[in-house]
Amino acid sequence: MVEYLLGTGFLGTRAFLEIDLIMLFLTLLPILVLGSIWLAIHEYHKLHRQIQTVLFYLSVVVLTAFFYSLYFHRDLEALMVQSFLSMRYAVLLFIVHGMVVMVSVLMWFSTLFFAKADQKRRALPGLYSLSHKASGRRTFVAIVITSVSTLALYIIVFVASK
Repeated sequence: MVEYLLGTGFLGTRAFLEIDLIMLFLTLLPILVLGSIWLAIHEYHKLHRQIQTVLFYLSVVVLTAFFYSLYFHRDLEALMVQSFLSMRYAVLLFIVHGMVVMVSVLMWFSTLFFAKADQKRRALPGLYSLSHKASGRRTFVAIVITSVSTLALYIIVFVASK
């Protein structure tokens, strides 16, 4: 199974299958989150909560797999040889991307954590709905930024070449 995931991807780039699957998920993630938000707007709060939790855990697993694959499992220098970006700028980009991902994951976790606590106190939906809505908006923006920055990294490493 592992050998299959390490094979050529399906997006027609130099990326491996596992990276293409990760990119597919991260590209669809903002749309999936919007669908979950739509459920909350239409007062399907339990389903909204369940979907958000599943998407959060899936995102953590997928982003961990992405970082592991690029940083530890693959030879980054060999991948960057064909890229138009120098290794120095690539490392800087990877560090910035890592910080963006960490902030996004922490924001999403805090939104879920406080929503669960507020729901147990019977303050959500209700007393803290506006606060949760604002937190959710910020988290959604962070999710979109994470998806876009991961896509940019994918393009730089696997698509763009000298």
